[in-house]
Amino acid sequence: MKIWRLNKNMRYALNLNKEDAENLHIVFDRQINLPQPVTRYNLRTKDGIIRKYTLGDNFITVTYLKKIGSKYVKYFKNIMKNL
Repeated sequence: MKIWRLNKNMRYALNLNKEDAENLHIVFDRQINLPQPVTRYNLRTKDGIIRKYTLGDNFITVTYLKKIGSKYVKYFKNIMKNL
């Protein structure tokens, strides 16, 4: 089974650089209408921030978590719809 990578337009919509986009992949069309059409990815950056991506049929959410003390705290959430 071939792994499909994010194309340039999706990479720009997610605000990812090329290195970060190489860790993500696209779900096949036949899997979109399954009972769980949402796919989630976590990406840890070099500065310690975790970006949680939730990819749905027609939306993408990006949640940023920053470590404060010994806990990760959500400090920003971006919702992009109608892709």
